[in-house]
Amino acid sequence: MRQGTEPRFSPHKMEALRCVFLERREILQSQVRVNKTAISRETGGDVGDAAQNNLETEVAATVAQMRLGTLEQIESALTRIDNGTYGFCGTCGRTLPSTRLEAMPFAERCRDCQERQEQTGEQHSSSSSVYA
Repeated sequence: MRQGTEPRFSPHKMEALRCVFLERREILQSQVRVNKTAISRETGGDVGDAAQNNLETEVAATVAQMRLGTLEQIESALTRIDNGTYGFCGTCGRTLPSTRLEAMPFAERCRDCQERQEQTGEQHSSSSSVYA
């Protein structure tokens, strides 16, 4: 269970965070659409053009993947805002330090739990969450 019974942020701060996340989500969704358009363009011309197009397509695909990952983090943060768990570690329930949330506003875990997850390669699952 979550350590601490008080909400992590005031309702005003939570609404401000929600607005920032929604705005960022909209921007990223637009950028992903642009990336997908770039990826789906047909290649033509000579071998040099094809090689350049392949490189551009690969770069666009990599950027799109990164943006999709950030979109997933935003969706998860919005869900945590909705269920009152934003600002708490999803693994151990401890309060996330403000400095961590300032640096990584989508952070789901405290530094210790995140490092353990990365070392073991475990995927986040609701069955391992303190909120399940």
